[in-house]
Amino acid sequence: MAAASCRNCRMFNPNASGPHGAAATMRSWRLIRYADGSSELYSARNDPNDWHNLLAKKNPGRFAGVIRKLESWLPEKEATLVADLAPDEGVQQE
Repeated sequence: MAAASCRNCRMFNPNASGPHGAAATMRSWRLIRYADGSSELYSARNDPNDWHNLLAKKNPGRFAGVIRKLESWLPEKEATLVADLAPDEGVQQE
């Protein structure tokens, strides 16, 4: 999927050392996509602490346009970890 143009969007992968997923945010929305394919959507304006997953409520289809836009910023696959940057064995990841 090609990335859409959005000057207030950003994408991040909070822990690139494993298949944990990624998130994309816009001024009013936050989409989190986990490695297992599940997703969470939050209203950054009405729920700044991410307590109310809008996709867990009735009729999550009403957010399809927002989800499509945010998904266009997510990577199609995770990057491969470079061997010399991999954590040492036995080191606990936080």
